[in-house]
Amino acid sequence: MSPPAVLFIRLHPPGDEREKARILALITAQIDAGCMVTVLTTTPCRPIFASLPVTLWGDGAPRGLLRLLELMRRLSWAQFSAVYDLDGRFRVRAYKWLVRPCPPWHRDATFRL
Repeated sequence: MSPPAVLFIRLHPPGDEREKARILALITAQIDAGCMVTVLTTTPCRPIFASLPVTLWGDGAPRGLLRLLELMRRLSWAQFSAVYDLDGRFRVRAYKWLVRPCPPWHRDATFRL
């Protein structure tokens, strides 16, 4: 049986070093638990996750309806066992309603900007 796949979504840079450390600690805990971690992010956030053994998807904020639908299809087909919203913004909350079937979606207010 393959390890569970987990998705973290972070589209905006963290506000300070303490917030960055909390984000990295949460992701590292999932890696240590044996999960296959994917991070959906944007170009400005890529360097934050570069040192981690994760799969980076850099198209987290698509422009245009077709690109949005392609991203939602890819999220659906990846069959993540859990999704962690580290952003808490409207765009990411809307993704939850567009992805079908929807995996368990976790949102932590301590990670909001």
